[in-house]
Amino acid sequence: MKAINANSASLLRRAVACAPRGERAVWLLRIQVGTQRISPLSWAIESGSFGAARAMLEDLLTIRADRERYYYGIDHLFENHPDIIERLCVDAPSLLNTLLHGLVWRSRRTVNGLRRVNFFVKYLLVTAEGRFAKALDAFAQANDVKIISHPVLVLISDTLWAGVVRRQFIVSKLDFLFSLLVFMLCQAILPKLGNESNKGLAWSILVGRLQFIVDFKGHSELALLKAMFVFAFCEEFVYDAVRQVVERTQITSWQGAYRTGDTTKVAGVPLPTTYLQDQDSQMSILLLLSLILMCISEPFYYCLPSISSTGPTEECDAAQPVIGRYIIFSMSAMVLHWLLLVDMSVFSTGLAAFVLVCRHVISEVGKFLVAMVFLLLTFASAISCLKHNSKELDSVLGAANCLFALTVGLYEGDYRDFLLDPTLLIPVLIFVTLSAILLINLLIAQLNCSYDYVYADMLGFARLSRAALIVDTMSSCPAGRFTKFVAGLRFQKLLEFDEGDVGLGGGIQTREFANLNPISVDTIRRFGGASSPQMQWLRTYIMRYFFRLAFFSQPEEEGDEEDKMVRIQKLLVLINKEASASEKVEKRLQRKSKDRATVASTVDGAIHSRASAGQSSLGEEPIKSGISNPRSGSEGH
Repeated sequence: MKAINANSASLLRRAVACAPRGERAVWLLRIQVGTQRISPLSWAIESGSFGAARAMLEDLLTIRADRERYYYGIDHLFENHPDIIERLCVDAPSLLNTLLHGLVWRSRRTVNGLRRVNFFVKYLLVTAEGRFAKALDAFAQANDVKIISHPVLVLISDTLWAGVVRRQFIVSKLDFLFSLLVFMLCQAILPKLGNESNKGLAWSILVGRLQFIVDFKGHSELALLKAMFVFAFCEEFVYDAVRQVVERTQITSWQGAYRTGDTTKVAGVPLPTTYLQDQDSQMSILLLLSLILMCISEPFYYCLPSISSTGPTEECDAAQPVIGRYIIFSMSAMVLHWLLLVDMSVFSTGLAAFVLVCRHVISEVGKFLVAMVFLLLTFASAISCLKHNSKELDSVLGAANCLFALTVGLYEGDYRDFLLDPTLLIPVLIFVTLSAILLINLLIAQLNCSYDYVYADMLGFARLSRAALIVDTMSSCPAGRFTKFVAGLRFQKLLEFDEGDVGLGGGIQTREFANLNPISVDTIRRFGGASSPQMQWLRTYIMRYFFRLAFFSQPEEEGDEEDKMVRIQKLLVLINKEASASEKVEKRLQRKSKDRATVASTVDGAIHSRASAGQSSLGEEPIKSGISNPRSGSEGH
């Protein structure tokens, strides 16, 4: 606890080093004092001691081995803290990478350019009770594009997608695809064949638009809607859309939202807030409203009195007032049908990433349209105040229409038509300058910046979208199907670390290219000697410990990476000091040697000068005597 309060990883490692190897994980996860129990890991997370919490996770998720067994704390971790993923996503997101890295083992050996990798992801897929775990839901709600791209989460999402979700998602979309097909036949294809005398074609259109028996899959709450639509001759695709909307909204969640008051009023009608935040749900509501309005304005309904004489038709006097708005509702419903089909892009991660990029940059287009509408209204109202001969620019709406056509290049007139009226030409030219030159180029720049921002993480955004879809689909997955899927993963089977080295269970083994994550050191810490669970892991390092303590006064402990880095830093500081001191000494010696050389050269110069002076005096005396006394020599001789 002292190490947790100090938030010191080195103190924590020293404290847990004396734990028996069989109880080391328990010491980090459960402390029993009388009837009270506390988790050091939970306390570290709650108190914000993330350094100590990271050291605990690293110690728990480090694989150790002696001659008899492997020790791995993942089982103890999720048994004592089954909600550890949810807690880290909310309270300590910085520790998620540490946890996920601890769930992966990679071999340092490669075979044919491939490396063996074990992902211990059992507790991220299934709970102890056999239900679907909430880990992926927590990661999806965290909305972190970096963490969702971690290899562990990529493996989990791909495994769930291929094993359970893909088939269930396709089956859930079949009725919608059939509804879209019938809708296109009855609204866009068959009515355009133009053969009004063909009663068989008319009956086909009518049968396609009507349905008298609807299966709502046991939703008794929709009995009133069912009766209303049946007696109103509502169309078959309306029932399909209603059924899908009901399945998506999950009436029980609606009841919970109304009970807790988590609603937002739309046109005076309270709707669940969580439902309105989903774009697909919003489009589903709009599609439902469009189909209801189509049902109310159905021309066949107004022509029913004459069906016995003329057959099914929508060309009658009673239907003429409603045909105009009916085709508007039909067009809106067709567009919404196709927009809801964009969900099918989830089958390809690249295509889903492209769709997400398009959705992101649409916001920039919306800003451009707001600025364009402002300019259109400004200049259209200003031009309408002028007196001119152009009938196209007489009204505000007409002027706005012409100016927008000028912007997008659809205006068929010529600017020379305005040359005779400078008061009209000048505002038109100013508008074209602001819209076609300024706004459009600014839109291009904004789209480039927005695309650059999204492009770096577009696969992460796509995986977030797929994770949310997987969680949504798994909520309605039958328990038997999920149990069969988990049994097929065979988590009880022990995985090999290297060939012939049978290790731990609860994981999935894959192969990856050797150049993706190169590793040269075995991440499993292996210990020789006795293999009793009551012994400490550091027992084989006692001699090494005391050797370093005696000679270097710096003991080395297992995994004490921080202390090693501190010692290296101190050693570098000492080396720098010694280097600077040696440089100073060398400079002093060089200075002294220069001084000595100067003195020596001065002394040598003085000696040489004196010597030369002495030699000159000795050589001049006999010469002078010989010159001054020439006779003495001869006389003596």
